Amino acid sequence: MQDKVVPITPQEVKKLAPRRPNEVIESVNKLLISNYKEGSLSTSIQQKDIVIMACEAMSIKVAEFDFDWLNFEDEYKKYGWIVTYSSPDRDQNFESFFKFKEK
Repeated sequence: MQDKVVPITPQEVKKLAPRRPNEVIESVNKLLISNYKEGSLSTSIQQKDIVIMACEAMSIKVAEFDFDWLNFEDEYKKYGWIVTYSSPDRDQNFESFFKFKEK
């Protein structure tokens, strides 16, 4: 007889869910440092730059990149940043980007 299957708990989901690779945060950190301008802790980083740098670090193709890995705003907010994400509407033409500003 087969065991009864029960729903997974929220704690189990958190424990078993795939984690964001460290290379994503490392890429954002490197881009923040390289974009730093003396006297201003406010910068924009294009989404594609993060993706390309992280893919190179992980030795994967962009097609293999999980864009959910870019949901890191809350983590940076815990470390003193105000982070906003901007992407174009249908009638706009610009690259998606993250804006980082010191709290």
